[in-house]
Amino acid sequence: MPQSRQLAAIMFTDIVGYTALMGNDEQKAFSILNQNRQLQKPIIEKYGGRWIKELGDGVMASFTTVSDAVNAAKEIQLQCKEKGEFSLRIGLHHGEIVFDGDDVFGDAVNVASRIQAIAPVGGIYVSESVHHNVANKADIVTKFVKADKLKNVKELVRIYEVLNNNVQSAQKPTHLENIGSKVRKTSFRSMLFILIPITLILGLLFFVNKGKAIFASGPVKSIAVLPFINESGIADMEYLSDGMTETLINSLSQIKELSVKARSSVFRYKEKEIDPQKVGNELSVQAILNGRVALRGGNIILNLELVDVSTGNQIWGEQYNRKTTDLVLLQSEIAQDVSKKLQQKLTGSGQNIAKNYTTNAEAYQLYLKGLFHWHKRTADDLKKAIDYFNGAKEKDPSFALAYAGLAITYSVLPANINMPKQEAVEANLKAKAAALKALELDNTLAEAYAVLAEGKNDEWDFAGAKTILSEL
Repeated sequence: MPQSRQLAAIMFTDIVGYTALMGNDEQKAFSILNQNRQLQKPIIEKYGGRWIKELGDGVMASFTTVSDAVNAAKEIQLQCKEKGEFSLRIGLHHGEIVFDGDDVFGDAVNVASRIQAIAPVGGIYVSESVHHNVANKADIVTKFVKADKLKNVKELVRIYEVLNNNVQSAQKPTHLENIGSKVRKTSFRSMLFILIPITLILGLLFFVNKGKAIFASGPVKSIAVLPFINESGIADMEYLSDGMTETLINSLSQIKELSVKARSSVFRYKEKEIDPQKVGNELSVQAILNGRVALRGGNIILNLELVDVSTGNQIWGEQYNRKTTDLVLLQSEIAQDVSKKLQQKLTGSGQNIAKNYTTNAEAYQLYLKGLFHWHKRTADDLKKAIDYFNGAKEKDPSFALAYAGLAITYSVLPANINMPKQEAVEANLKAKAAALKALELDNTLAEAYAVLAEGKNDEWDFAGAKTILSEL
């Protein structure tokens, strides 16, 4: 069958948390895949769409009209929410594509795929071309989200969200998303790569402990760690307060019994006066953890407060005063201290999720600084991040997280900095090399696996990407 070019609306869908589920329960994963197929295919056909193919746990479809594509996406998300077995992300773009037999190609396909990758759980993101095509449709409402630089797309893409009155754009996590919290299948760029072991974490396990710690509202199964406040008044110390916050978020996310709000959900409250009860209700969590970090002389002073959202009462609070040289020793010290003080609140044994990656305080601080600049994603900040991560590995050549930091930074360079094609290729090679070195030192680092899987993803080798992530 000869090739043909035409304008079409391309839809990509993806099951949230599927890769991690495949690694934990293959039978359940295949059942979800079949349910997804049975749900989507009739709806796509109902709106005159063409089921092109499945890409692992994702689906690609094309529509001759944009409104049909959007309405199909809305109905898919509605039925998905009603069934409650799994969650989807959906992305749509309208442009010229090349039909070649039963397959399609072209830039429009890549754009739709990239948009789907950054869509929220249960949400529908569309490009500006889709937005313009449905602007006069009374039953379709969109709102501007952001202009984003998508990988392998030259120009910024303006992203809109389709407001589906029957489906919240940010659903509460399903059991499938919770299983997949360790390796979230958003765009690998926006993954929370960091599994840092500042281990005041263990001190918080009293409210996890297999859901047995008692609050006024019952067993705690959900929490939001709000951005720690930098009380030092020194802008350069933001890396420390942010680093501690992210440590808790990512480490607590490893606990199956606990739903932890992601960094993207909580960092919008950074530097804002907040009412813990109001924020807790907005985020639909049972507990809020607040923290304040200060530097006085050569000491780090950390104040923690855990609040029961249902009552507004402080359940637990503590202050820690340690020398800056003791930063990497906070793990065992705080874990032992807090666990002892909270024994009366425990009804069983805690879960040890802490891990020391280095005993070199300078290396660890350089790593946190690199992480701080990595999140800013500007050209200058990414270059600073590389310098800090390189400094960290020079201080401790066995510091696996430093290599992982280099991997995630080099992996996002081409999408955030205008560079010649050859330099982009070199950046990707450096990312791969750093990721392999990180795994050589510690084969449990999710961010290193994610970088390697992203490389496969860019080559459209989805099976290869899944194989890498299944090793976690």
